[in-house]
Amino acid sequence: MRVNKQKDRIEHFYNLHNQSTDNSFCRVHRRENFNCGLALASQRWNFYKISLVLEGSGLLFYGDQCLQIKPNCLLFLNPNIPYSWYGETEDQTGYFLTFDAELLTNNRQQNLLNTAPFKSDTSPVYSYPPEDQSLLTFFFEQLLIEQGKKQINSFTAMQNYVELIIHQGVKAAPLSEINRHFSSTIIPAKFLELLAQQFNGENNNFTAQDYANKLSVHVNYLNRLLKTVTGKTTQQHIIERKILEAKTQLSQSTKRISEIAYELGFSHPSSFNHFFNKHQNVSPKSYRSTCV
Repeated sequence: MRVNKQKDRIEHFYNLHNQSTDNSFCRVHRRENFNCGLALASQRWNFYKISLVLEGSGLLFYGDQCLQIKPNCLLFLNPNIPYSWYGETEDQTGYFLTFDAELLTNNRQQNLLNTAPFKSDTSPVYSYPPEDQSLLTFFFEQLLIEQGKKQINSFTAMQNYVELIIHQGVKAAPLSEINRHFSSTIIPAKFLELLAQQFNGENNNFTAQDYANKLSVHVNYLNRLLKTVTGKTTQQHIIERKILEAKTQLSQSTKRISEIAYELGFSHPSSFNHFFNKHQNVSPKSYRSTCV
């Protein structure tokens, strides 16, 4: 995997999602409000991240691991390991928080960052029992409340809730012992990362053959592997990723529809209009109007 050596600032992470951030040590969000279906290329970030996945699925590439994420999972990601994400479903719900090491100030709290579930040599994903979901949801909701207060004692309250969430991860079962993708997924994993990188770049018109050439495999072999591992063909992945990017641009940017069409690799806006209408049963213009 190609990895950016320099740890990216948190501002870049939020900019990728067309979101703003502040200089606080801890930031909490609902996943459904943050476009967590967006694919991210492999990078190291300069913050810790904890996610509670309630709905939706995806593939997490964490160092040399490839893990399939399902509902009822906790993710603990640290700044020392590069990771990327590919959302398999558009609907993603739950919570996540990003925080700096400075959030956990005393020795007991700081030691949590050096033990499971944040240790670099352990699984970053933990499956919790269904009866713990209401408690975890309560912790994240309280974090959102304290974040909105912006009072002096809110910082201490947020420290305590983050510590409680980490302790829940310590009690949970590592996903690697439950559902781990092994070597047969290396090529599909590289394809999904390459797909994310292409849509973060300038050339968004790659075909299935182009991806196969990049991966030095036959196009039919790539298609067969993807169908086995993900249940979708190469072309389905390309179409879904292009639709996701189009919907993101239409709903979150002020770009002209023709500009979006050219950026996505269409030779003419009418071709983009036909493509979008075919797969969404609505025109780009009408879809944009529903997002206002």
